[in-house]
Amino acid sequence: MKIFKILFIGLFCFPFISGAQEAYVEKEGKYNPHSVRPIREDDIMWKKSLWFTLNLKTRVNEPFFAQNNEISKLLINAVKEDKIIPYMNDSLATRMSKEEFLKRLRVPQTEGLDEDMMEAWGDDLAAGNEYNARQFWLLEMKIDRVFDQRRSRMYNDIQSITLILPHKENVLELDLPIATFSFKELNENVFHMQEGGKTVDNPDAIWYNTENQAQHRNLTDAFNLELYHGVLSKYENPKDNTIVDFHGDGKNGYYKSLEALYQLMEYEATLWSY
Repeated sequence: MKIFKILFIGLFCFPFISGAQEAYVEKEGKYNPHSVRPIREDDIMWKKSLWFTLNLKTRVNEPFFAQNNEISKLLINAVKEDKIIPYMNDSLATRMSKEEFLKRLRVPQTEGLDEDMMEAWGDDLAAGNEYNARQFWLLEMKIDRVFDQRRSRMYNDIQSITLILPHKENVLELDLPIATFSFKELNENVFHMQEGGKTVDNPDAIWYNTENQAQHRNLTDAFNLELYHGVLSKYENPKDNTIVDFHGDGKNGYYKSLEALYQLMEYEATLWSY
C-alpha cells in the first residue's frame, strides 16, 4: 500500500516538477544573443551602452589599418564573398542585402555639384566607381559596459562595428554609415575560419604588431585586449543624443566626452562597495 502511495504521489507531482525544471532552464537561457561571452541577464547588476569612434589613421590604431590588411578591406571582402551579412544599423535587427551594401560602396552621381568641387575631387567623382578600402578609415563601435554580479567583474561586451565613410572622403561632406556588423558574427565567420574541421585564425584578420612582426595578433584578440583608441561619441540616453548634440563639435565636445568617461569610471568604482 505504501508503495502504491509513493507511486501515486510521484506520478501526480512529476508534471509539476518537470514544468518547474523547464521554467528554470528557460530562465537560465536568457542571454544576449549578440554577445561573444554572454552573461545571464539575471546576473547583470548594471549595464550601459557606449559608442566609440575609431580613427584608423591615428598612430595607436594604425595596426588595424596596415597596408593590404585594412580591417575595412576585410569587412568589404567578407560581404562580397558571402562570409557575413551586414545589418542596417547597430540595433542588429534588420539585415542589409548584398546589393544594398555594394550600392553604398559606389561613388554617387555628381549632378548638381559646382565646378570647384568637381575639380577638387577629380577622377574619384566618376559615378559608379567603388570607393577604395583605405578611404574607410573611420569605425564606430558599440560596447555594452556590463557588471556581472556573479563574478564581481566589469566587462566590455562589444556588440557591433559600423563601417563609416568619413566626411573628408565623399562629396556630401558627411560621415556616412555604410553597414553595421555583429562583432560575434565577425569573430565566428571573418576573424576566424574553418580548416580541417577546426577553427583557426584567419591570416588576413590581423592586428599588425609594429614592434614585433613575429607577434601579430588576431583581430578578435586585439579588440578583446583593447588595443585600440576610441573617442566616446555617444552614451545611452533617453533622447539618443550624441556628445555633439549635447555639447557641440570641436574641443568642447571632445573634453565633454573625456569628462563623461571619467564620471563613468568613478561610478563603476563605487559599485564595488555593494
